Amino acid sequence: MAINLFQDCKRAQEDGASVNGRDQVQNWCKLPPGWIKVNIDASCRVDCDFIGASCVVRDENGNFLWARICRVRGRMQAREGEVRSLREALLWIKQWRHTKCIFETDAKLVVDAVHGGRGSSNFYTIVDDCVDIIKHFEEVLVVFARRSANKVAHLLAKATYSMSDPT
Repeated sequence: MAINLFQDCKRAQEDGASVNGRDQVQNWCKLPPGWIKVNIDASCRVDCDFIGASCVVRDENGNFLWARICRVRGRMQAREGEVRSLREALLWIKQWRHTKCIFETDAKLVVDAVHGGRGSSNFYTIVDDCVDIIKHFEEVLVVFARRSANKVAHLLAKATYSMSDPT
């Protein structure tokens, strides 16, 4: 069912993906009952010792449920920041005991790595941790979304730099 859902959403996005070479806003794909969609993003700045991570959670009808922002300590490149944001979202959603989730990120490298790319860098160590966490869910999809579909999560991740509390 998860694969069919993913394929239906992908076809809907491709059908309206561009007009005259310009990206269109990504369409919402209605989820089956009991599923949630989690848009995630990270913001990395070279002048900070942390990255901003965020996630926005919506139900099967697209209604807002929760949002979370946090700082993740450490200097890291964008790809490590994006996969750390996924890890934070997985751990948070796991606490809520939701077992059927779609995690959307605008970092295609992260999606590809979760679906089978392996290596020996710090990035892949975090990917392996994410894959282990995913095993605690009933059904999970990690999918790529254009930045326009992830805009709220992107803005929230950037907002962590204006937070006064570093936690």
